[in-house]
Amino acid sequence: MWDLHDAAVVKSEETLRQNMESLYAVVMSLCDSTMEDKVMAHKDYKDIKQTSITLKLLQVIKQLMYSNGSEKLHICIIKSCIQLSCYG
Repeated sequence: MWDLHDAAVVKSEETLRQNMESLYAVVMSLCDSTMEDKVMAHKDYKDIKQTSITLKLLQVIKQLMYSNGSEKLHICIIKSCIQLSCYG
């Protein structure tokens, strides 16, 4: 019984990890080259990239968007954040 439960937990964790990596890739693909450069220059980027913490990535993108007044240039990211907030 416990073996089945353990196997299910391991499978769920692996699925979650894969989904988080996929989401990370989708969010980064929505960034234009300027935003990608700014995100990659952020002090926390190395940790974000290594762990694929998509919510932290979105926080960095949001911070960069609103700190330089370019919200209109990155409307697709804003839409993604809104859609993600509906699921969370």
